[in-house]
Formats: sequence, C-alpha cells, structure tokens
Amino acid sequence: MLEKLSEKITNFLVESDEISQSNDEFNCYKYGVEIALSSMLNIALILTIGILTKHFAESIIFLLVFIPTRQFTGGYHADTYFKCNLFLCISFILVLILFETLNNYSSLYVILLMNLISLSVILIFSPVENKNKPIKKEKRAGLKLKSTLIALFISVISITLHCYLIQYGTLLSCTLLMISMLIILGRI
Repeated sequence: MLEKLSEKITNFLVESDEISQSNDEFNCYKYGVEIALSSMLNIALILTIGILTKHFAESIIFLLVFIPTRQFTGGYHADTYFKCNLFLCISFILVLILFETLNNYSSLYVILLMNLISLSVILIFSPVENKNKPIKKEKRAGLKLKSTLIALFISVISITLHCYLIQYGTLLSCTLLMISMLIILGRI
C-alpha cells in the first residue's frame, strides 16, 4: 500500500516537473516518499493509541525519546512496513503497561536499575547495524558516543523527575529500557 501510494506521489512530482524522469532519481524519490509516509503513519498510530488509552502526553514523550535515540542506537528493524508499524505499536503498548505497573510501585532503586541496564546495553552493543542500513566503520565510534550521551541525558532527566515525584521519569526509563531491548533483539 505504501509502495503504491509512494509511486503515485512520485509520478505526480515527475508530471509537475519537480523531479526528472531518470530512473535513478525516480527510485530515490520514491524511496524517500515511502520512508516519509511510513514515519508519518508510525507517529499517527502511536498518537492514536495514546488518545484511545488516555495516554496522549505519554505517547508524545515516548516518540520524543524513542525516535531520536533509535536513530543513533539502531536495533531491531522489521522487514516490511506492516511489521514495522505493528512492532512499534506493540513496543509502545508494552512501555505503557510497564509504566502503569511501575508508576505506583517503583522506587528510586528500580529506576536506577532500569537506567543502568539500558545504559549498559547501549554502551556495549550500540550502534546496531541493519542489512538495509549499513554503518561505515569510521562512523561507529561517533554513533556510539552520541547514543550513549543521549541515553545518559535521558537517564539523568528520568531520575531527576522521579525524585520530584513526577511520573514521566518512570516513562522515560521504560522507554529507554524498550530501546535497549530492541538493541538486543537487533543483535540476535
């Protein structure tokens, strides 16, 4: 479905003289449109789940942490758009379940442990390469540093929020833990 819609949009761009008809350029734009549509669909699905479950603020926070962190850490990637959308939705639902469970019972020690596990996984295993998105050897160290610094920043914020009894600290830790689980899955 996304592929056909991307092709129609790209054909429209060719007919509008926005891009040339060369096969290489067409395929490049078509792929770019597919990625953009898939990303918009993923965001819309997470926001919809957030609205339906009365966790809209949580869905925004999840996306603000998940998307940029995953750009640097890598991790499990599905081989179809459907599986990607499904896996992201399941990941968000699992984060919500863990968040709701821990939100009432978690101590600072639990949050510290979750962040320590997440940071360790990110430090040891990231970035995770995907067959469709290889990582050049000279970029690995930079990606590892960026992903570690982002995870450390998120951990500090989550611990600080938790200390001030702000529930979103737990959500940040849960999201970071999910990202680390996807790193492990990506390595397997």
